[in-house]
Amino acid sequence: MAKQVTEGEKLPEIVALCGSTRFKDKYFLEVMTRLTLEGKVVIPPEVFGRAYKRGIDFSDSIFVINPDGYIGERTRKEIEYAQSKGKNIYYLEQ
Repeated sequence: MAKQVTEGEKLPEIVALCGSTRFKDKYFLEVMTRLTLEGKVVIPPEVFGRAYKRGIDFSDSIFVINPDGYIGERTRKEIEYAQSKGKNIYYLEQ
């Protein structure tokens, strides 16, 4: 049975991960584990596949995985979409 949220109880932050899948094996798992241990609900890109903007719609924020500052075209579009929706945006590297 699902737990009911009581008045004043804070829901966990939902974070969508964004970034090139070339970093999937190392960085995605590392970041997903860290955020989960912090009590956040994490949405990896695989959940929504090509319709990933839908995952951003469900999220409170996005976390951009950008080792060495790399941001590809698809990730850049996801960032722009998140900005247009007023989402908080966090980066692995600035």
